Amino acid sequence: MKLSENEIYHADTTHISKSGLDLIHKAPAKYYERYLNPNAPIKERSKAFIEGSAFHTSILEPHLFKDEFVPHLPFEGTGSQQKKRQLIAMNPGKQLISMETYNMVQRMQESVMKHPVAKQFFNNGFAERVFKWIDPETGVKCKMKPDWYASDQNCMVDLKSADDASPSGFGRSAFNYRYHVQAPFYTDGGIHNGINSDAFIFIAVEKEPPYLVNVTFADNDAMDLGRRTYIEDLKTYNECKKTGIWTGYEDKITPLELPSWAENL
Repeated sequence: MKLSENEIYHADTTHISKSGLDLIHKAPAKYYERYLNPNAPIKERSKAFIEGSAFHTSILEPHLFKDEFVPHLPFEGTGSQQKKRQLIAMNPGKQLISMETYNMVQRMQESVMKHPVAKQFFNNGFAERVFKWIDPETGVKCKMKPDWYASDQNCMVDLKSADDASPSGFGRSAFNYRYHVQAPFYTDGGIHNGINSDAFIFIAVEKEPPYLVNVTFADNDAMDLGRRTYIEDLKTYNECKKTGIWTGYEDKITPLELPSWAENL
C-alpha cells in the first residue's frame, strides 16, 4: 500500500517529532525500534490511525476526503475477500473504511462545525504543513506538522478524537498522551519558522453519540511544564545519538511503583 503523507513525514529520521519524543521519554529503545531498527517488522495501520486520519481529513481538508477514503459495507459471505480485493484494485492509493467508521466521522465533523466556538477556528488558515527547525539549546533537528493554523485568530489548533472529551476526562488524556508537551513544542517550532501564535487550542470530540465537543487551551503552567519536559527529552535523544546507546528500563531491581491515588486507599 502506498505510504500516506503522514507516514512519509514520520519515516524521516533526520529530524525528531513530538511523537518521537514521546518514545524517547518512555525509553529510548522504543524510539530505536520504531524508527531506526532496520530489522523491525512493518507496522500495519491500526483502526485508531485510520479513524483519526479520516476524521482529520473531514475537518481540515474535506475536499480531499473522497480522494483518500472509500466507505464500504461489511465484507461478508461467499466471495467477500474477492470483493474486497476488487474494491482495493478499483481505488488505488485510497484507504478503505467501514460504513460504521464513515458515519462516525461524519457525525464528529458535524458536531465540530455546529459548535459555536470550535467552528470559528476553521474560517481561514492552512492544514498539516510541515515545519522544521533546530532547537537552540540542544542543537537537535526538530519537525512538526500542526493540524491547523488559524490565521485570522493567530493560533495553532489540534484536533483530538476522544473517548471522554469532558474537561476532567480530556485533562487526564492530555497528561497521559503528553499534549502539554506538544503545545510548547509546536509553539516554539512556529516561532523558529516566523509564526508567533497567541495560543495553542485543542478541540476534543467524542467518538460516541452525541459526539460532544470540548474546546480548551494550554495555559501558562501547562506550557512551562511541557517546555521543560521536551527539552529534557531532546537532551536524552541527543545523548543517545552521540553514544549509539538507546537505553531501555532500569537494569537493576527497583521498588514496585503503585499509582499515586493508591496512597489514599
